[in-house]
Amino acid sequence: MTGAAPTRVALIGVGMVGGTYAQALASLGGRIELAGALGRRAGSAAAFLDKHRDAVGPAARPYDSVQAIADDAEVDFVLLTTPPNARLDLVEVLAAAGKPILMEKPVERTLAAAARLCALCESHGVPLGIMVQHRARPSATTLAGLVAEGSFGALRMAEISVPWWRDQAYYDEPGRGNYERDGGGVLISQAIHTLDLALQFTGPPAEVIAMTATTGFHRMESEDFVVAGLRFADGTPGSLFASTASHPGRTEKIVLHYERGSVRLQSNLLEI
Repeated sequence: MTGAAPTRVALIGVGMVGGTYAQALASLGGRIELAGALGRRAGSAAAFLDKHRDAVGPAARPYDSVQAIADDAEVDFVLLTTPPNARLDLVEVLAAAGKPILMEKPVERTLAAAARLCALCESHGVPLGIMVQHRARPSATTLAGLVAEGSFGALRMAEISVPWWRDQAYYDEPGRGNYERDGGGVLISQAIHTLDLALQFTGPPAEVIAMTATTGFHRMESEDFVVAGLRFADGTPGSLFASTASHPGRTEKIVLHYERGSVRLQSNLLEI
């Protein structure tokens, strides 16, 4: 008796994060198979596949256009890892073809653009997922289960901290950290993971008082430093610090102070 045929996925975007996806697919025991890849420059997809051939397998091939992916009946869904400013045209073609999409964060550069992209997929009945993988950490899922039990009581205060470091070479890549390509700096590109995770426990903020800055460590258009006071919808206060100028960089941290206990999420560590 043979097992079910693997799900087949196409990858659009063969930059730095593309290699991470290739390795992740290789770890899935053949359940998901890479059908092929598409890059922005001629030859980039073929070079990517050659570099990661051991991970992606011999059958993965370079596509020459997004339409070729849309027309491939064997592609079950698409991984979209391009920068935010290079997505709308791609999503329009994929959604029209009924291809489900799993996309790198953020959704888009502005709220209006994000809403337009989501509405486009909804109008075609196409699932759109955003990759915010910190949600899947065992520390996070364990805490979610404990909070759901209700034994901690009400949330009284929240602390969110992302003290990361990126050297100037990181921002020297064309477009990185500017509004045209990325939509912003540390908040939308790096701290978004920790914010997404924290909001699962706090709920949405009703009030934000913030200051942003670009420190002397970086030459970039957008911010590499954010500090904010938060008040959540139920009145709970909180704080946020996020930076890519905190040398040498430390692990992001979420501290939640409940009525009957405090918890700290620090990457894969959960302390109660």
